[in-house]
Amino acid sequence: LKMIRAADVNGVKINKRSMSISFTEGDIISGDFIKWMQECIDTQGDYIIEKRRLYTEIGHEKGYGTAKLLFAEHTNDEIFKEFLGIGNGLKISSFEYVPERFSVPDYSRKVSETGGTVYITPQPQGTCDVRFRSSLTDAAFHMTGMMYAIPFAPVAPIRVSAPPVEILFS
Repeated sequence: LKMIRAADVNGVKINKRSMSISFTEGDIISGDFIKWMQECIDTQGDYIIEKRRLYTEIGHEKGYGTAKLLFAEHTNDEIFKEFLGIGNGLKISSFEYVPERFSVPDYSRKVSETGGTVYITPQPQGTCDVRFRSSLTDAAFHMTGMMYAIPFAPVAPIRVSAPPVEILFS
C-alpha cells in the first residue's frame, strides 16, 4: 500500500506494471473450483466495509498530515488559554496543510489559506479529585475533575475543570 501511495503521488500508473507469480503444488485446486472460489470470497466478509476500514486506518499510524499555522499578534496568555480550552479562538495570518499517508506527503492536495481563526479543542491529561472545605474543621466536599495542561509549554498554566467549577493555576 505504501508503494501504491508513493506511485500515486508521483503520477506513476501502477496498473501498467508487470509481475510474475509462481505457483506450487499446494496451490492446485481439485474438485469444484467455483465452489472453492465462492467460499474464499465469503470468508473475507463485506468487501466495501473492509476496504473503507483499510483506506481510513492503514497508513495513518504517524498522522494524517502536517499543518503549519502562524498566529497573528497574540500574547502568551491568550495562546495558553486557547490551548486549555477557555479561549475565544486565535487569529492566524497563514495556514498550510499537506495530507500524508504512509508518511508520504501529497502536495497536489495541499491546502493554503491566508487569515482565519483557529479554535483548539484540548484533550484532558487525566482526572483529578477537587476538594473544597470552608474551614479546617468542616468536612471536605469533593468532585471529580479533568486536568488540562499544555505539553509543549511546561511552565504554562494548568486548568482543572469540575463543572460548574473551573480553576486556572498560573
